[in-house]
Amino acid sequence: TNESRKLFREQMSAWGHTFVADQGYYAFVSVERWLNERIPTASALTQYLTQEYGLAVIPGDIFHQPGYIRFSLANTPQITKGAMGRLQEALDPLPFTH
Repeated sequence: TNESRKLFREQMSAWGHTFVADQGYYAFVSVERWLNERIPTASALTQYLTQEYGLAVIPGDIFHQPGYIRFSLANTPQITKGAMGRLQEALDPLPFTH
């Protein structure tokens, strides 16, 4: 988990994401800039990420973190790296607001 968290922090920072990954098994990633008429909520985004990219993420609303998704760090660094890559691949084609 420590290695996955370190990898997550480094890569997500390099990609310019806003996130919270202080300790524990989970990180929260801000997805507000990708929410729009087609995908209006973090919950709708998690459905897209699961159906189209096989990512098992949870909307942050459940944890009082609206506009965020919960990302698990309770995996090997290799699995975490693959999941981060799929997340970035999924978000890249989506229009976003600044």
